[in-house]
Amino acid sequence: MMSGKMILSFYCNVLALIVVTTSQVVNSQNVTTQRITAKQFYEGVQNSTFDVIVDIRSKSEWETGHIEGATFLEDFNKGVSTPDDLAGCKECTIVVYCKSGGRADKAAQILVEAGFKTPIYNGLGVSQWEEAGYPLVKTPTLVAPCQKGEDDFSCAEREKIPSASTSISFQKMFSLLGAMTLLVVYLNY
Repeated sequence: MMSGKMILSFYCNVLALIVVTTSQVVNSQNVTTQRITAKQFYEGVQNSTFDVIVDIRSKSEWETGHIEGATFLEDFNKGVSTPDDLAGCKECTIVVYCKSGGRADKAAQILVEAGFKTPIYNGLGVSQWEEAGYPLVKTPTLVAPCQKGEDDFSCAEREKIPSASTSISFQKMFSLLGAMTLLVVYLNY
């Protein structure tokens, strides 16, 4: 039979794992990258939540189909396309995607390091998009409004998308740890 200490230790380890794996990536300027679900991505496309939808896959992947409204920046992580290709978009709400999310993570971080000020969303990939039942299209790439160089264009201020993962503050975490400590003391008496 497991003792109270063992049970509590297990739950503390689970809590620590949740906190570590669900935290958002934050750089020194407090600009975040945030993963969103396929559903959040789809709803964002339908509601015009994003100023720019960036497909960073290879040309052959793009030609098999892409998310409607996407701007194609070929092999972004390999340097074929660069943050300069999004000149004028530094204040815009941007979502990037690839096949499954890995390259999009890296691309989002590259954009953050290049000085993009808003949260950069990782829409994961067309794999999750199609798995959720959403369609791909075979249309020409769009030039994002911020790429057109129009002097009077500015991206709209938008609300942030809630995190797809469970987020926990350090204050809440320490409160939970304190409660668990009291439970251990109680179980030992």
